[in-house]
This record gives sequence, C-alpha cells and structure tokens, in this order.
Amino acid sequence: MRSRTFLHVSLAILALAAAYHLGARSATAQVGSAVQGMAINAGCSGGEMVVITDNGDVYKRLLACPGLTPGAPVYLGNFWGSATPVGQESMGAVKARYR
Repeated sequence: MRSRTFLHVSLAILALAAAYHLGARSATAQVGSAVQGMAINAGCSGGEMVVITDNGDVYKRLLACPGLTPGAPVYLGNFWGSATPVGQESMGAVKARYR
C-alpha cells in the first residue's frame, strides 16, 4: 500500500513539473512598449505631444490645458513602415522556378 501511495505522489510531482515547464513564462507588464522618442509642441491653442515607441509605432495626443481635457492617444502609424506582404506559393510553383 505504501508503494502505491509513493507512486501516486511521484506522478503528481511529475505532472506539476511538466505543467510548469509547458505553461510558465516570465511576467510582463500590459502597458505596451517603452518610449524611444518624444516631441512636444507647447501651446494651449494646439499643443500636442508625439511619441515613438521602441517598435516604431507613432502616437499623438493633445496636451491638457486649463478648461480642456487631454485627448486619447491616436495611432498615426509605424515609423519603419509595415511588414512586407508575402503570398504563399504552391510546391509546384517552387519546383518549376528552380528547374
């Protein structure tokens, strides 16, 4: 009976170790990426702040002035451009190209 209990405990520890190995990852913040550059155009009539993140995304936000609330950040695009569009080729097309 003791050997059966030992077997069950060993299998439980093995299952926990396997679950940790498959599912564990380091904790990260949900904020987004870090700021790499910033430009501020001061002035209450049309003040705005432009920010570039580390992956190249550019955001713009209106500045807060007395009596005005700041606007939500607006995504302007990526400084580096977008990903290169790629179409999938069939194996027949790949073989025909290299024959």
